Amino acid sequence: MVAEVPIVTSLKRWWRQPDSYNWISSYLRNRGMFTISRALIASITAMVAVVGAVLMASPTAVQGTGLRALAWTAIVGLLGCTALWIRGWPTKRQSIAFLLVFNLCIAVLIQAQSDPMVGLVGVVALAIPGGYIACFHSAGFMAYNFAVAVYLCALQVFRHGFGVDAAEVVAALLFVLLMNTGVPFGVQAVVHVLGIDLLQARHDPLTGLLNRRSFFDRIDEMLYGSRVSPRYLVMIMVDLDRFKLLNDTRGHAVGDQALIAVGQALTEIARGRVVTGRVGGEEFMIAELTATEERTPLAQQVCDAVAALPFPITASVGAVVSRVDHLSDRVRQDVVEDLCTKADAAMYIAKRSGGNQVRHV
Repeated sequence: MVAEVPIVTSLKRWWRQPDSYNWISSYLRNRGMFTISRALIASITAMVAVVGAVLMASPTAVQGTGLRALAWTAIVGLLGCTALWIRGWPTKRQSIAFLLVFNLCIAVLIQAQSDPMVGLVGVVALAIPGGYIACFHSAGFMAYNFAVAVYLCALQVFRHGFGVDAAEVVAALLFVLLMNTGVPFGVQAVVHVLGIDLLQARHDPLTGLLNRRSFFDRIDEMLYGSRVSPRYLVMIMVDLDRFKLLNDTRGHAVGDQALIAVGQALTEIARGRVVTGRVGGEEFMIAELTATEERTPLAQQVCDAVAALPFPITASVGAVVSRVDHLSDRVRQDVVEDLCTKADAAMYIAKRSGGNQVRHV
């Protein structure tokens, strides 16, 4: 039975959890959902701009020149946000700028309404950037978006006053706050569960390392999330020597223990922008992002670490490096596959030469 987590502890975990922009972006890209996701976000943003323009043409809009100019500037800003998504998938920084501008433009349009009830109901629109934040970004931005919603509600209620029934105001206020909490937290709950399921599905159950598909997905995330130049990708293929003999003579249980030990050794070696995975029975791969094309010491460290384990096995290691910062996404994928092939060939050269050694291409 799972023990209940105190609410304060849960809130602390929620507040400290990292954003999910990179892995959600990679998830959508790997499943061919980039285009439809961009179209959806661009369409919603454009629709908010259209609604804003309609409101500014209605009698409920303020007549002051200054505030009207700000409101039309906000509409132009929303169209700019739409153009951002039409142009392509934004970087993480561009995404943060998008949500902040989106939030600000909606706030300006709400303030540009002379009818406070229209302004109050309009705060519901902040649930849109709230849902976006819940999907891609951290709790801090969610709290900011909600704080803006509460502030705007307070302005409409206490600053302008109402010539309507108080019950109607309370009902509208509760509905607005419900939408600005329910939508973001509902989206984040789905993202959280999806993240847990993906995390469990991505790892080899024996060693805890990434499985083959997830290994290449993580490389894609690593390359997509880095804007450092120059960038070189090092691919290392590792195959255990005499592992079949170990299995045949001492049993599969001991073989599993050896694989677990290798996985732990590779995890301890992995530092910085290093991805490690088990891609076959006794085959492992490591990807490292570096700023130089010089031979990495990581390959020899892997070889030495496996040889030091309390099992009669060693490792044949093949390593190759190539520059990847100047490549498009499609070409980069072909380069990664080519590097894997070359690293695999180098590993077989090491194995045919007696094993327990490294070969660089």
